[in-house]
This record gives sequence, C-alpha cells and structure tokens, in this order.
Amino acid sequence: MKCPKCGNEVPDGYLLCEKCGAEVMSVPDFEPEIESSITESLSNIAEELAPEPVSEEKGDKTEYSENDIEDDFFKESRPLPKRMLFYIAAVIVVIISGIFAGVFLYHNFSAGYQLRQADALTLKGDYDDAFKYIARAKELSPGRYDIKVREADIYLAAGMNDEAENVLLAALSEGTGGTEEKYLIYDRLVTIYEEAKEYDKISALLEKEEDEELKESYSAYVSDTPYFEKPTGNYDEAIDVIISADGEGKIFYTTDESIPSEINGTLYTSPIKLNSGEYTFKAVFINKYGISSNVSTCFYHISAGGPAEPEVLPLSGDFDRPFKITVEDTYGEGVLIYYTTDGSIPDEENGILYENPINAEQGTRNYSFVAVDEEGRYSDTVKRSYSMHIENAISAADAKSFIYRTLLSREIISDISGKTVLNGNAVWYSYEYNSVLDIDGGIYYIFDEYIIDEAKNVSPTKRKLAAEVYSGLIYEYTDNGLLLI
Repeated sequence: MKCPKCGNEVPDGYLLCEKCGAEVMSVPDFEPEIESSITESLSNIAEELAPEPVSEEKGDKTEYSENDIEDDFFKESRPLPKRMLFYIAAVIVVIISGIFAGVFLYHNFSAGYQLRQADALTLKGDYDDAFKYIARAKELSPGRYDIKVREADIYLAAGMNDEAENVLLAALSEGTGGTEEKYLIYDRLVTIYEEAKEYDKISALLEKEEDEELKESYSAYVSDTPYFEKPTGNYDEAIDVIISADGEGKIFYTTDESIPSEINGTLYTSPIKLNSGEYTFKAVFINKYGISSNVSTCFYHISAGGPAEPEVLPLSGDFDRPFKITVEDTYGEGVLIYYTTDGSIPDEENGILYENPINAEQGTRNYSFVAVDEEGRYSDTVKRSYSMHIENAISAADAKSFIYRTLLSREIISDISGKTVLNGNAVWYSYEYNSVLDIDGGIYYIFDEYIIDEAKNVSPTKRKLAAEVYSGLIYEYTDNGLLLI
C-alpha cells in the first residue's frame, strides 16, 4: 500500500505512514473476506428481487421484449405487496447485522487488527493502551514471532530497554521464528547493547548462534583468537615470535602463564626475539569495542647456545622490609645483564641495563633477567617474583604531603604548593618518589627534589628527602646519613 500523501510504501496493516505520519487506512476496519461475503449476499438478494423476464407469445405462451417490459412498467406502476416489503426489510436487517457481527468478530478475534491498533497507539505515544492490544494479540496467536518483536518495539519507544531486551531474548530462546525474524531480533538487541556500550553481551550472544551467515553480519563485534606464526615446538636457534589477529584492535600477551588482559599483559607491538630458554606465551585479542577473544597459548624451547643464565638473589618470595635485588658476578667479561619489572622478556631494546643492586618496590613485581654476550647471544631467562608489604606504614602519597607541611612549618616554603623565593625570583619545590630503603634499621621513603621556575622549567637539585614510613618525620638524606629537618 502506498501513502496517499508522500507515496511512501506502507507495510500492510499500518494505519499511519512511517515517513510523513499521514493516515493511510481508507477502508473499513474489516478484512477483504468480510467485504466479499457482503458483496455476494447483496448480489444474491438483487437476483431474487429482480422480475423474471418474459417474452413474446409463442404458441400458448406469451413472450415480451425488453422494450415491452419497460413500457408496461411506466404504463402501470403498482406498489409492492406488504409481504415483499417485509421480506426485503428483513434481509437488509440480516445483512447489516452480519456486517456488524463480522466487524465485531474481526476486532476481537483478529491478531492482525490488534497489532495495527498497537502500532497506531505507539506512534501516538499511548504505550499503556498499545500493550493492551499486544496482550490480546498474544492471546489470539501466542506463537507468532512478530508479536514479540512489536512488543519489544513498544518498550523501546517507551525507553524501557531492559524490558525490551528480556522480551527479545525470550523470543530467541523459543526458537520458533525463521531467519528473517532472527535478523529483526538481533538488530534490536545489538542496538540496545550498543547504546549501553555492553559490547561483550553482543559477543556472548553471537557465540551461541549457529547460523554462520547471521554471525558474519555482526562479525565486527566478535574478537577472533590471535595466532602465533611459529607453532609450538623446539628450536635450535633464536627465533622471532610474531602474534597476529584479524580485525581492528590490540593484542596483549604474558610469559608467566597468567591470563593476559589489558591490565595484566604486555601490549604486542613488534616481533619478540627469543634466545635460549623455555617460554610459554599466552595472548588475547581485544577489538575496538573492548571485546576480548579466547586466549591462545604457545610454548617454545630454544637451544641456541650462549652465556650462562644470570644468578639473581634473593629467590622469589614475600618480604615485610625493603631489600635489594642483586645479580651475582659469575657471567664473565663482555657479558651484559638486562632486566624488566613487568614479567616481559628483556633484550637490549626493551630491557633495563643492570649496573647496581636494585631497590625492591612495595607491592608485587615480576622481574625477568637475561645475559647477553658480545656475539649477541642470549642466555636462558631467569624470573623472580617479589611481594613486599610493610605493615602499618603510611602511603608514599601521604609521606609527600608531610614533606610540604614540614617545609612550610620551617618557613622553607611560603605556601603548601612549594613556592619560595630564590635570588629574587619565585620558584617552586617539587618532590618525586624514588624508592623505599632500609637505613640503619629504619624504613624510609626516598624523594628526589626538583625546582620549577615561572617558565615551568624543571631542574633537579640533587638533594634527597627521606620520610619515615611510620611517623612521617622528614629528613634530608645525605652521604653522611639522615639529618632531621
């Protein structure tokens, strides 16, 4: 049916044009079958009431031509018998009653009529009455998929997305619709989840779907599992590990057998060089919607030759006081040690060169160490995991605020921002956390001091301040020891 106003194609049963809002129902509210029945009844009555044709006399019969019948009608006009008038009136009453009965039955027992009324009321914003027609439609045709879709559309129009989601999921679980109906439901569910940014729900929905063609239509919401170009196995030379994934997103990996994520994992940006040692990689792909794929795992054993692995002390464990991490000098001349603090595999590009003992940090840290000889060959990777938690200690952030308050009380700075005057110019002191140390049996947070001028230039002063972790007392930390400020 086309809209009489704008010409837009209007689905059967709709009362209003979706494009311009014009009314398009110009026929009575009853179905074609009812109209056909009425037309047939009227036709039969007309045939019964029509006079029988007569013709001119032939033999002992009289026959009339059509002209004779017309002349006789005008020559003599006689009223119909009362019985005939009563019969005609009765027939008319029966026909009208039938029409009203048909319309009544159609209005009350046609699911299509209920849906059209619900659609019209929805367009007007009368959602309560629209739901009443939907309820009646479900009573008449409880298995129809489109009724559930129409019900969800009313909820969506009313801003009741959770209720719409429940209706659509229930319709999917019943599984009574065809492919076209499934597309209608998926379109609405995807819209709901997109608005709420619940992309993981879209992914979970598609994982259960068996229709591959339908899943392909929403492939942007699915994260494919990443894959390793080199398969699991033993290798007798150094290799580069390349991790790939289809689609737009990021790959994160771990080498400590933990499950990778955006928080617990290293972002993959380039091939990872592996030398001698055993490595277990786990990788996950997170697409642009934040949907995570399944985790892929790959194991490598490399026997490429090279220097002996470094000896790192102490061994992994839990600690309640500061300590230093050291690498024993057993690797010989020409060998360098590189390490990382996030568990990733160190090399000359992404590793930190070990030169002096490392001050352990509070919390949990995963260290990895390798030795590299002059020929560029790597040792096996040595891993250490340390957890240091100092009971009842103030936080490093609180210690920093104690520094500013102490300096203000000593009139070293003029306000809590660290402002002071040096050589007639306004400057600001700034303090950045460096480490936590055990100094003569006491535990202190160490801060580096910087000066910031009015042009925002930052310069280190090479002075260090120490904050005792239990009392918050502030000291200057020098080569000669601690000096109370």
